[in-house]
Amino acid sequence: MEIGGDDKEDHGEIWSCRQIPHFDRCSVNFTVPPTEIHSMTQPLLLPPPFPLEEYQARLSALRGIMAERRVDLLIINQFEHMDYFCGYAPIAAMYQAVLVPIESEPVAVIRSLDASAFNESSWLTSYVEYVDDDNPIEVVAATIRTRGYKSATIGVERDSYFLTVNRALEFEHLLP
Repeated sequence: MEIGGDDKEDHGEIWSCRQIPHFDRCSVNFTVPPTEIHSMTQPLLLPPPFPLEEYQARLSALRGIMAERRVDLLIINQFEHMDYFCGYAPIAAMYQAVLVPIESEPVAVIRSLDASAFNESSWLTSYVEYVDDDNPIEVVAATIRTRGYKSATIGVERDSYFLTVNRALEFEHLLP
């Protein structure tokens, strides 16, 4: 089996979820009756397309890589990776994340307006909501601190479209 991702070189500290095997990336098809198609302003909510065991296997593979790299907590914020690991694909361009600890259950940090979509589509049961007036980076950092990972080795997706330079610097400031 080939490991997913375009680059075959070892980039040292730079790594991403693209290195996790993607077994079923293109093999899922949905058939939605016309009566269940929502208006263009509402997301089409579907239950997770895979059984819970598939998501658990994906997390197990991810945690194996985390252990090799000595990462205690991984912040996943690339929307397609959030979907891959927890069945939830955010619908807004607001920062959202899934925190994956090496040994306990993941927790999502999501926009309050997206909570119903999260509950409908994800298998995760643990999440923290924030309102649009909140700073999502501060909410993620507070969640990390309250869950006991303030001094842990934290991994991030460096190739994420949503982890801008300013957001990364804010994380460094909030989680020294």
